[in-house]
Amino acid sequence: MAAAQFRIPASSVEELRKIVKGYAHLGENVELPNLARLLGLNKTVISPNHPFLTELGVISGGKKKSVTALGQRIGRAWEHDQKDEVQEVLRQLVGGNEAVSNLVTTLRLKGGMSTDEFSKHILYAAGLPNSSRNRTGARTVIDLLLEAGLITESDGNIAISKVTATGTSLQHSDAKPDIKQELPTNNGSVSPTKNEMPPIIPKVNVPAAPVVSINIELKIPATDNPDVYENFFKSMKKHLWPDGTDGK
Repeated sequence: MAAAQFRIPASSVEELRKIVKGYAHLGENVELPNLARLLGLNKTVISPNHPFLTELGVISGGKKKSVTALGQRIGRAWEHDQKDEVQEVLRQLVGGNEAVSNLVTTLRLKGGMSTDEFSKHILYAAGLPNSSRNRTGARTVIDLLLEAGLITESDGNIAISKVTATGTSLQHSDAKPDIKQELPTNNGSVSPTKNEMPPIIPKVNVPAAPVVSINIELKIPATDNPDVYENFFKSMKKHLWPDGTDGK
């Protein structure tokens, strides 16, 4: 069973953007004559691009076409020159189209190609002759992949971009990951994260000041003579509290 033919655009990338923006503006159940009047393009210029736009997932429908959700997004992004949004949506569209994705895979496996070689490979994959019109369509595919940031072109050579090689979005080499995260505790409060731990104050055991205790043992002789006790306490007062404060 023969493989399904890969459709390519029939217009330049500038003209293709104009067509997509027109569909994004008109929305659903768009008739070709109405779109042609809006864009100021001949119907024969617009309609040959329908197979590619349908396979890519930009439009859908039969005689009356409707823009898809991704088609609406890419049309508005082109209209307002939102490059980041354009790149994101184009990557989604390419990722959802096996034939276009395979072009990038081939480029990766070959380690890059010249622009002319890659253009010829696109026509070969599409099963199309190397005509002037078809080369225009192949160039539009290349321009869309460039705009998606999936490939790069320099000095007549095309290679996959770093984002395609790694499969992840690029980060600046000096970017530092933000690991701040508040962690709930058992009682519902928020505890500090690892990089926001409270300072640790070392516990230092300071020895208490020395305490000197002096115990004086006084023995009172057993006697019934009150003068003995009177003299005893007078003598104790004289020697223990010579300043007369009585210890107060």
